Amino acid sequence: MMGLSSIGFIGIILVLVFYMCAILGMMMFKDNDPWHFGSLQVAMLTLFRCSTLEDWTDVMYINMYGCHKYGYSGWMMPLCEKPSPIEGENWGAAIFMVFFTLVGALVLLTLFIGVVTTSMDEAQEQQNEEKEIQENIKRIQEEEGLSDDEVATFLKVFGMLDLDGGGTIEEEELRVGLQSVGKDPTDEEMQKMMHDVDEDDSGEIDPAEFVQFMVNMRKEDKEAADEKKKLETLKENGEDGEGSDDDGMTPDTSISPVSNGLLPAPPGGKTAKSLQVSALTPIKTAATVGAEQNFGLPVLQSPTNENWLEMSLDMGRSRRKLPKLGSAKIAP
Repeated sequence: MMGLSSIGFIGIILVLVFYMCAILGMMMFKDNDPWHFGSLQVAMLTLFRCSTLEDWTDVMYINMYGCHKYGYSGWMMPLCEKPSPIEGENWGAAIFMVFFTLVGALVLLTLFIGVVTTSMDEAQEQQNEEKEIQENIKRIQEEEGLSDDEVATFLKVFGMLDLDGGGTIEEEELRVGLQSVGKDPTDEEMQKMMHDVDEDDSGEIDPAEFVQFMVNMRKEDKEAADEKKKLETLKENGEDGEGSDDDGMTPDTSISPVSNGLLPAPPGGKTAKSLQVSALTPIKTAATVGAEQNFGLPVLQSPTNENWLEMSLDMGRSRRKLPKLGSAKIAP
């Protein structure tokens, strides 16, 4: 289609040049050469003959030397009523004919061949680009596990965003599409999005690159949704959990300060909720209490029920902190 439109424009230019030169030729050579420039249509036909280099020099010599000296003879001689010039040479005719022949024969007519050749090259190049794009789409589809319906949907969206119909999407067109779905990225984010998918650094996105762009956007949305779900789960666990550590980690309930002998049972045989402690937390055991007695160190006495609860709660707050003894009495 592009080649046909170019040929049409060249044809219009050719007709205009022939028309203007035919009028000028009639003004200059009608009296001397009525056979070749007697009317507008005959003059245009004569110029077409000259543009094909068919005896163009005969037309030039007739108007250079006059019809009475060259070209007119026999039955054509009665047409030579006003020869010009009578004497000498008409160099204006030579300049006119040489100029028109150069333009008409060596420029305008050869443009047709040039346009046809260029159009064939462009069509071949476009066909190769389309083939490469289809191969890239097929590769992305296989790598990402996309279905044919998904690819067709992506390409349909691409056609909607390609506002100028150029076969590619520019940054502004992509921004309009993102804004239509509620996204308003910054300039830096847009440049990063374009850079991630624009493999040829053309500044535009072809259909294959757009499919990759949609895949990337879907991955980002999925990651954001997973992150949000994870945060909500952690938040729910933090609200529902009891005796959790300061760092948000759920303690191992298999470790109990009472069951492991780290604290004596509460007085009166009552049970209290056991909160875990770290195995590395330096807690005084019965053995260490005995050692302290042997070496003259202070001895930890059994706490009362109130002190036991306070100590258990303090120990459950952090595995990295020593238990607070509260009001427990230390024997001298």
